[in-house]
Amino acid sequence: MVSNLKKEIDAIQAKEIAQGGLTQGQQTQIARNELRMDQIAEELESLEETLNESIQESIGARTGRVGLKNMKGVVEDEDKGQSDDDEFYDRTKRRMGPDQKAEEKQTVETAESLLEKRENIAKDIENTMAALQAEEPSNQTYNSRGILVSEDPLDAFMTGLSSQIG
Repeated sequence: MVSNLKKEIDAIQAKEIAQGGLTQGQQTQIARNELRMDQIAEELESLEETLNESIQESIGARTGRVGLKNMKGVVEDEDKGQSDDDEFYDRTKRRMGPDQKAEEKQTVETAESLLEKRENIAKDIENTMAALQAEEPSNQTYNSRGILVSEDPLDAFMTGLSSQIG
């Protein structure tokens, strides 16, 4: 949206040079476009703040909760008592539960990091598309008559057969 507004402003300003000035309507349109760009920037900042606050609240809620399984395990431990002669159940070597593993590996994704990832993926796609377009002409082969030979053997046979008949 913002890029379209910028393109329109650039197009109008290019006309300024050719026409020797801008008309009242063109000046008004430039002012409207700049105002709309400012509004969009403010909305974007507001949305980013809301997103970051939501992420922080979500992370805070995750770290503060105690699951039902964890509560049940605590109650069972208290019921068994502090017995040192219990060799079968060693509470000191308790394994980490899935919730605890998830909390350790958890990273915070901000709007900036997500936008950066998006830009990197877009660049990868562009590079891959450029490489693909560079490969396409080299994959095509021609026979001795200068006719394009298809990759498919059946197509090649049918093309050769039709050229022999005709």
